[in-house]
Amino acid sequence: DPDFAEAWAGLGDAYRHQVPYGGLPAFEMFPKAEEAINRALELNPDLAEAHAALGGLTRQRGGDTAKAKYHLERAIELNPSYSPAYNWLGLVYNGLTQYDKSIETFLKGQQVDPLSAVLAGNLAFAAGFAGRHDEMKERLERLVETHPESPFPYGGLSAYLVWVEGRFDEALRASLQAVLADPNDTEQRVYAAHQLRSLGDVEAGNRWMESSFALQPDNFEAHVFSTLWQIEDGRVDE
Repeated sequence: DPDFAEAWAGLGDAYRHQVPYGGLPAFEMFPKAEEAINRALELNPDLAEAHAALGGLTRQRGGDTAKAKYHLERAIELNPSYSPAYNWLGLVYNGLTQYDKSIETFLKGQQVDPLSAVLAGNLAFAAGFAGRHDEMKERLERLVETHPESPFPYGGLSAYLVWVEGRFDEALRASLQAVLADPNDTEQRVYAAHQLRSLGDVEAGNRWMESSFALQPDNFEAHVFSTLWQIEDGRVDE
């Protein structure tokens, strides 16, 4: 059914999520996502999922915050039960450093979808960004208990342990748990590499970084950390 608007919206979401989660380049995926989402809106201008997808895509591309907010708020207006719209709107507020608004938005999303690990994790990070570090840690530890099969809470706890407490050894354990939960999680491989080097095991850190590049050659975090390491090691020409 080429006129099934929901399918076009879902396809647009699938394309845009291939960038952070599938390792595919934005310059290929974002235009495909935009085309699919626009087709969904042509077929059904009041489809909440399509507005949410367009808002999410606009946020990913950066720059036009007003457009991202408009489409995400429109999605919630059209379908208050569509939890991804709350999640992506909360991330928009994070980008604006309006953490009270992001926390409020994530909490509303949890009312709709109380079992969402993504909403719970982003809520924890928003609390941390707002300086509520004890709340951040408590929420992340609770998320590990409720979603032990997901890499997301372990990755969040790893970030907290480095960012707030400077405990690289504990952070490394959390990163390794994230990789065990999802061996294709290249971001956590990068963080494990960074933590190993910070603990003095340069060789192991380099191996973990190589494994991240092997899975996703254009991994942004991997390139950033590798460049910093080359500077630290005096390999500026590289």
